[in-house]
Amino acid sequence: MKDILSRDFLALILSVAVVGLGLGATLPLTALALMQAGYGTGIVGLMTAMQAGGGLAVAPFASRVAARCGARETIVGTVIVAALSTIAMQFTVDLWLWAVLRFLCGAALMLLFTIGEAWVTQLADDSTRGRVVAIYATNFTLFQMTGPVLVSAIGALQSMRFAICGAIFLLALPALASIRGAPQSLASGEGEREGEHGDWRQVLPNMPALVIGTGFSRSSTRLRSR
Repeated sequence: MKDILSRDFLALILSVAVVGLGLGATLPLTALALMQAGYGTGIVGLMTAMQAGGGLAVAPFASRVAARCGARETIVGTVIVAALSTIAMQFTVDLWLWAVLRFLCGAALMLLFTIGEAWVTQLADDSTRGRVVAIYATNFTLFQMTGPVLVSAIGALQSMRFAICGAIFLLALPALASIRGAPQSLASGEGEREGEHGDWRQVLPNMPALVIGTGFSRSSTRLRSR
């Protein structure tokens, strides 16, 4: 277990936990704000679909972006985009602009999750990979489930609630900065050897399908519950 919980792995799951909290709060907060403004479930569903659409649009390019820009640099960029697109919702009530902002946020989060999961698989060997991915996924899910609790605390703060959610995303940046370096194949895109760790380029293209499926499952569950 000590070998599994490396400094880079702990920093990565901490950053993803913060993102999970921000995402878990942003989705219900968006729905709450729309309902308070008098919009029905159709508009709420549209905003959810826009976020999923952003993920669908960027998924085919995830491998190229990671190879060209580097894993850590890409994840840092996606965190910043997700934060700014959420904060911007505080300063406008235009539905079309909200749709664009949700689209951008969805695209950024898709890149973050796909590259993050591929990165995690590179931080473990064959004997520990299952436990590493389980810790990573459980950590993210638990923090995402905490998001609605945060909404119950800040939902009434109409002048700053989206700004607070956006700022939460930015809390992931110090953890990402503490990572000493991405695996060389992720950082350079060269994929040196395909030995015990495998080639990340074989793993990453398969990640979007898993994330998209999970996203649609969550979205349909939310809509059915309404």
